[in-house]
Amino acid sequence: MMRRFTALDSFRVGALLLMVALAAGCGGDAEVRVIFPPTPVPPPGTVVGQVLMPDGRVAASPSLVQRLAALVLAQAEALSGDVIPVGRGVSVELWRIAAWDIDSGKITGGGLLDRGDTDGHGRYAITVPDGLSEDDCGDGRLLVQVGTEEDCTLTRAFVFSLGDDVNIDFNSEAAVRLILSKVGSGTPLCNYNAHDVRNLVNAVRAASGTVAGADACDINDSAFGMAAVDSNVQRILTEAGQVVTATPTRFPTATRTPTGPQVPTATATKTHTPVTPTPSGTPPTPTNTPSVTLTPTTTNTPTVTDTPEPTPTDTPTASPTTPGPSATPTNTATVTVTATATAPPPTSTFTDTPTVTFTPTDTATPTQTPTVTPTATPTATPTSTPTNTPNAVEVNLEMVAAAAGQSVAVPVSLVTHGSTVSALSNDIEFDPALVDVALAAGQPDCQLDGRLAGKQLITSFPSGAPSGRRILRVGLIGLTNNTAIGEGALYTCRFTVNQETSTRSVTLNNTPGASNPDGNVVTALGSDGQIQVTGAPPALNLTSASAAAGGSVSVTGSLVLRGATLSGLAMDIGFDPSKLSVMLDGSNNPECAVDDAIGAGTAANKTVVAKVIEGGAVNTLRVGVLAPNNNAAIPGGAVFRCTFVVAQGAGGQTIVLDNIGDASTPDGSQSSVGGSDGTITVE
Repeated sequence: MMRRFTALDSFRVGALLLMVALAAGCGGDAEVRVIFPPTPVPPPGTVVGQVLMPDGRVAASPSLVQRLAALVLAQAEALSGDVIPVGRGVSVELWRIAAWDIDSGKITGGGLLDRGDTDGHGRYAITVPDGLSEDDCGDGRLLVQVGTEEDCTLTRAFVFSLGDDVNIDFNSEAAVRLILSKVGSGTPLCNYNAHDVRNLVNAVRAASGTVAGADACDINDSAFGMAAVDSNVQRILTEAGQVVTATPTRFPTATRTPTGPQVPTATATKTHTPVTPTPSGTPPTPTNTPSVTLTPTTTNTPTVTDTPEPTPTDTPTASPTTPGPSATPTNTATVTVTATATAPPPTSTFTDTPTVTFTPTDTATPTQTPTVTPTATPTATPTSTPTNTPNAVEVNLEMVAAAAGQSVAVPVSLVTHGSTVSALSNDIEFDPALVDVALAAGQPDCQLDGRLAGKQLITSFPSGAPSGRRILRVGLIGLTNNTAIGEGALYTCRFTVNQETSTRSVTLNNTPGASNPDGNVVTALGSDGQIQVTGAPPALNLTSASAAAGGSVSVTGSLVLRGATLSGLAMDIGFDPSKLSVMLDGSNNPECAVDDAIGAGTAANKTVVAKVIEGGAVNTLRVGVLAPNNNAAIPGGAVFRCTFVVAQGAGGQTIVLDNIGDASTPDGSQSSVGGSDGTITVE
């Protein structure tokens, strides 16, 4: 297929707006209005811009919205005559390319400095390492790129500004190839400064003519060929390449500013350096050697003045201190021995000791007496506190996070506190209006931890739950053994957060139980579980319906916004073609219609496009809800309906309609959506 792309200004159209355009068709006076938010101001030292590619994508997998656009690409060709911004998540790389990285007009080396991803508008922003700028060249010129040579999507741009947009498209790629071709023929890379690169890209963009191709490879080749013969482009390329620059101009900014000549004068100062640098260098080190004054640390050795002599005076302290703490009668006995020896003369000295002359020395000795008191009291306190803890174990439910409509595994773990247990249980009480137990083969989806071989989980839903509540009972036992269960993970049970849950935190009340190998009850405590409901995405759901074999039935797509603002929707509905087919209208198109609440004449004024994509075992009905001339928001509720025909042999079955949804905001950004599958119950 031949696609036409002009070399003039690009349409700044998001992927969904392209879908809007193709829905309008080629005829009539359909108009596509594009509204863009203000471009954010980048931080200093950042290269920013937009990536624009054919069909708005680089070899990455297209979004559902983009795939919907591709359904009627021939219609889009008449309206979209240019490359468009890529979507979110395209990797942009920042390289530094030097002259020695270029061989025969091709880049064969270089250094990857950083990378970043595009946002929903195809914009990127990468911070340049400190010390580098768009004017640097001697050690390499900055270059940004997307795609790869292998899949022929490589598209590049030399960085000519840190702040202004450096867009990556076929224009910038043509400019890169033109400069490389000149370098390959002998022109120094540094002859092209940032100003020259900017002028060259603008000249390519303004060149007359049309480039054409089927993909990025063809478009880039065609643009290069067109620019190579444009007189204005060649004039700018040649004039910049003829600028004579000295080899020292590894940093072009020096050649363009008066500071350039001052660089050599700086080298002249080297005539003075023999005098000042070497002496001044060595003196600093001797001045550090006076750090030998660290030897005053020997004055720390006077820590010997801890005066071990006072410690001998500990012996007299035995007589005064032990009488003070009368609690230790054993020491007072030794005091009575010393007292009998000096009893007659020291009658006067005893009158002195109570008068505090010995009391100061007594206060020094109690610092050693504490060694006696800890031995008495600590033995009593530790034995009192552990008496309660050994009997209590903890069977804890943990905290997890999930979005509305998603399921999540809630872990359960054990802390024994020294007790021995061989069987455990939990009653987990919850609000079924907020969450419910996920099932696997009709049973609660609970999984035993792999370390507990020989144990088994038993689950049930006992009666007796409070009104509006439900209880999941989980037992962990050994049918053939009563071996002890060690601390750690026990099991997980999966819970599904309901689609309409808006509560930010859902509590799972926990009532645990435990027993030891002898069958005796062990006191069990435990924390409740929590499911933190994260910012739930909007949901594009399919309803369920019933029909007779051989009959037809309509299935409705409905939107739950959850605070989001969406202007376009898309859905892939997968189905088994042996059981279902899509009803077609008189024009052989799928029988799908927009809901009256958002159709013609309403504020939303949306329409529906649809197509069946055959895929063998599974066919896909692709449906889009969009507008030919607006990007107005779509309110919540029913948005479309499509009709299916049930096969004659499908009686008595429930047929699942797989649902993969996508959406776009009014500014063209892609928005992820959740959504439930639909079912058709065949009578």
